[in-house]
Amino acid sequence: MVEGSSLPWSDRCERLRGRLAEEGLAGLVCGSSANVAYLTGFRGEAGWLLVSAEEIVLFTDGRFQTQAKEETRVGEVEIVAEEVLSAVAGAVGERKLAPVGFESQSLSFASYQRLAEALGEAIRPTENLVEGLRLAKDEGELGAVEEALRLTEEALERVVPQVQLGVTETEVAGELEHTMRRLGAERAAFETIVAFGERAALPHARPTTRRLGAGEVVLMDTGAAVNGYCADITRTFFFGEPTAPARKAYEAVLAAQEAGLREVQVGRPCCKAHQAARQALEKEGLGEAFKHSLGHGVGIEVHEGPRVSEKSKDEFAAGMVVTVEPGVYIEGQFGIRTEDMVVVGEGGARTLTRYPKLLGEMVLAP
Repeated sequence: MVEGSSLPWSDRCERLRGRLAEEGLAGLVCGSSANVAYLTGFRGEAGWLLVSAEEIVLFTDGRFQTQAKEETRVGEVEIVAEEVLSAVAGAVGERKLAPVGFESQSLSFASYQRLAEALGEAIRPTENLVEGLRLAKDEGELGAVEEALRLTEEALERVVPQVQLGVTETEVAGELEHTMRRLGAERAAFETIVAFGERAALPHARPTTRRLGAGEVVLMDTGAAVNGYCADITRTFFFGEPTAPARKAYEAVLAAQEAGLREVQVGRPCCKAHQAARQALEKEGLGEAFKHSLGHGVGIEVHEGPRVSEKSKDEFAAGMVVTVEPGVYIEGQFGIRTEDMVVVGEGGARTLTRYPKLLGEMVLAP
């Protein structure tokens, strides 16, 4: 047993064992790196976890021997010389565990074939066994998310005043990611989006060498990862006074965000929040310009459950951390998105994001 095994790690594994019992499974082969990190603390890129009623074993190779022994907080660590998944399949067979679940959403077909060849009918596909446990964040997870968000906001505070006429999207994106690193981030939680003018109408625009002109929209979507947890924030700025259409769209996006936030309540369907935001935009004639879901969960992964979308079947529960990010995208002209992170509580949504977002605070002097 690795020293330091204690809550929340052991609690997480015990809750997973309860779910395995409910599903009639003797164990679970876990290959999702995010799920392995959640259950054990190990964040290496080549780890497979076997969880059964009797034991928890992390399998990895010699490249991660020291890291695994330092990071893993529960269970045994087994360093193997052979291909790691083959070692896992062998361990399942030796222990005569059947049926054993595998994570169908993250397992490649090639990996599935290797398991099936070794174990035959002993394996069974599963969905969301661990992801379901990850939905509600515990106190430590919430603290890590907030630390990542505070760091992201500090990076924005430092970089935004440096935005000048003629700077490129890639220069701003690079400076944001470099600043987050200097402030202590492990990495960017995702590839930073910086888009100017008409390119901001691309919801997932990748930064280019396009240069900033006077009077243009500046959209920034960025986030740091700290202690394995992610932040996600979007702000839309104006390099000079916004045009009347852009001003109207910006205010409509803020109103849509508030409408969506009112629906973020324990027990409410996530789809209702999306629908409320869309209805607010439709009142302003901008419903068709809202081209994505209202939000998503954030934690170990920057995009995880629950889904806050029109067709989502998820419900809000206490402890969930989600984004609320309505946007309006006018092809060839501009795009506007405002994204905050909130935690769901019994009294509704508590906004974690502190960075300013009122229109008057988003105008940059050219």
